Amino acid sequence: IKGYELPSSRWRKESFQCDTMNRILVYTGAGAREPKVVCPAGEVAGHKLRVVEVFSDGWNRSSSLTLLTPHARSFVVEFLEREPGSYSVSWMEVSKRPP
Repeated sequence: IKGYELPSSRWRKESFQCDTMNRILVYTGAGAREPKVVCPAGEVAGHKLRVVEVFSDGWNRSSSLTLLTPHARSFVVEFLEREPGSYSVSWMEVSKRPP
């Protein structure tokens, strides 16, 4: 995701760090924990491109635990649009080889 991550516990208070009022929230599919909160970066000239990388919970677990936990390899991406803007999210699916 183009942009940078805001601290999830303080993202509402630290909104001054972001050039836009829009946010992208990324939840992992295994449980409803705190999301990653991303200040999205538009196509603005002169800004250094930053990217937020997200890995599913299933990436760090053994394959047997991943099979038992539904949605362990899933994400929910939510756009919070508070002002006009155009953003994109891209992804690449990578999976581990079984042992």
